[in-house]
This record gives sequence, C-alpha cells and structure tokens, in this order.
Amino acid sequence: GNFQPSISDDGSVIGFFSNRDLTRLNADHSFEVLTVDTTTGLFTQITSSVEIVGATDAKISGDGSHVAFIRDSSQGQGDNRDLLLYDRAGNSTVAVASNRVGLSMTYGRAISDDGLRVVYSAEAEPHQSQVFLFDKRSSTTTPWNRRPDLSGTQRGDSVVFERQRHAAGQSLRDPVSATPCPPASGRQRSLPSTASAQMCTMSA
Repeated sequence: GNFQPSISDDGSVIGFFSNRDLTRLNADHSFEVLTVDTTTGLFTQITSSVEIVGATDAKISGDGSHVAFIRDSSQGQGDNRDLLLYDRAGNSTVAVASNRVGLSMTYGRAISDDGLRVVYSAEAEPHQSQVFLFDKRSSTTTPWNRRPDLSGTQRGDSVVFERQRHAAGQSLRDPVSATPCPPASGRQRSLPSTASAQMCTMSA
C-alpha cells in the first residue's frame, strides 16, 4: 500500500512511502519513497532498494525542496537504520545519521520549512534514546532529548520534546523525580508529580 503522506505548505507536492510499483521501478515491491506533483499527477520515485526492507517515513519540507526518510538495509525488521535527506532540485541525498539503533522521526513535523534542519531520535546508549538535530548548512548534529517535534518556522528554530524523569530501576508507573528540563531549554510545562515525563521547548 501507500503510507504516511506528507504535504508541502502550498499543497503542490506530497511525499510518502509505498511498496507498490507506481513508476515501474519497484518490481520487488520493497518500500520506496516517492513524491507526487498534485498539479500534474506525476509520481517520482526517489529511492531504489533491492532485496532489503527499504525506505520509509517520508517527511517533506514546507517548501517542498527536501524529503527526509528512514532506510532499513536489513532483509527483515532490523534494529539499525539510516536517516537520509533528499534534495529534490539537486537530485542528491546526504546521510543525516547512519546505522543507528532505535532511529525514528516523530509523527508530527520533523523537518524545517526550508528542508535544512531535521530532528530525530535514536539510542545514545542501550535503551537510552536521545533527540538529535541535524543542520545541513553546517553539516552538524546536536544532541538533545527525546520524542521531538520541530517548530513550523522557516528555519525550524525550536524543538519540542518529551523528557522522561525516571531514575534507573524505576518503573514507568512510579512517580517521577524533579529533574528539570535542560538548562538551555526555553520553557518547561509544569506537570503533576505522578507524571512519567515532562514537556520541554528548546531554541535551536
């Protein structure tokens, strides 16, 4: 089928992933990322996977210039994945993160409007996920916390994320400790002591 569509701000381009042969370039029916021009109806397959799970979780930027997606190079559901960023105008792809355990993007906004910043989470240590912000301008990656959602500004200059506050050995049902948001974060939402996490907003 066709999955998780993402649309540009003006509605002219949709990005999604599919295991169908929509462009006659996916005979093995692996997962591939495609875009479709909503004016012409033209489908463009931007990935090519052979005998692997393939490419999923397409996120198109607000201006339609870039598409971020996750690639699973295993032949089953592997633990290690890659995050890539495709430039539609230049027909080029850069690696944002490679061979990372637990790599994922939020269901919400994960790429800035100009397509040059991507936020994702992955394990920094076993069973310890971390938020990372990639900036294509400087080719740098900044670690933060977990479960990110990028702001809707052109540059994507704020990240909202969930911070778990359980100490090692605590159950998720145990009351959380009073660990605050990171010092550089701009805002912290007050939650009851029984909450398992808190929400932080950090300026990028």
